[in-house]
Formats: sequence, structure tokens, C-alpha cells
Amino acid sequence: MKAARDKPEWSLPRLSGSVFTDLAIWMVGLGLLTGIAFPFLVLLLGVAGPSALGSRMFAATVTAGLLVGGANFQLARAVVSRRLRLLRARTRQVAAIITHATATGDWSKFHAQHCRIPVDSDDEIGDSTAAFNNLVEAIDTCTPSRPSWRPPGHKPALTT
Repeated sequence: MKAARDKPEWSLPRLSGSVFTDLAIWMVGLGLLTGIAFPFLVLLLGVAGPSALGSRMFAATVTAGLLVGGANFQLARAVVSRRLRLLRARTRQVAAIITHATATGDWSKFHAQHCRIPVDSDDEIGDSTAAFNNLVEAIDTCTPSRPSWRPPGHKPALTT
């Protein structure tokens, strides 16, 4: 993990109970603000006031801003959501296996190679995935199903 990511950083205020809903609100809001500001910026390019500030121009730029904001949200969700769903599914899978194993003592269903997730990004999601994989490895090294596992305090038998 990179130390810079561990530092608290500025973030936008939460608007709902869902990160994706907040993301949609902020992206569409930015698109709306861009659509409202654009006609005024067009004045700087020399477009005549009545053309730049007419209702058709405002309608067109606000609509374009909203569409771009919505498209950005859908793209962000498509990229991030798949990875988060995989992390959630594997976390639930490992939790179910551990719950079963601790209740029954049967660790035979825990196979680290089936629980790991490919790390395909160098960001917070990649860091979270790597941390999950490290946890899976740690569980794997201390489970009774491994041939090298010994109970705490175990002393090997002396052979003569």
C-alpha cells in the first residue's frame, strides 16, 4: 500500500447513503453547472449576446451538460462496480467457508487459489484487492487443512 493513500484527504460531502448515488449527483450537477456556464463563456469567443444567451442555447447546453454528466456516471459505474462486486462476492465466499470451518472443524473447502482476486489496478481498489489476497494467504497458512499446519504448542514426536 502506498503511504500517500493512508493520509486523510479532502472529499466531497456525502449526499446519500450510497457512494454511487453521490457520484451520480455530483457528476450530473457538474454537467448542469457546465451547461449553465457555457453560454456566458461563448460570449468571450465573440458570439453575439442574443445568440449566446438565448433560451435555445441555454436549453442545448444544459441538456448536453446533463447528458455528459449522466454518461460519465455510467462509465464510472461500469468500471468500478464490476470490481467491487467481485470483491464483495469473494469476501462473502471466504466468510461462508470460514464460518462453516470454524463450526465443523472441516477446512477442506478452503482453497486459497480459488479465493484470490486478480489485482488489475494501481489505486484504492487495487490496494483493497491486494489486502484481501493477503488476508486469504494468511488464512491459508494457518488452516488445519495444510499439511504443514500444527496445533499451537505442538511438539513433533521423537523417532528412535
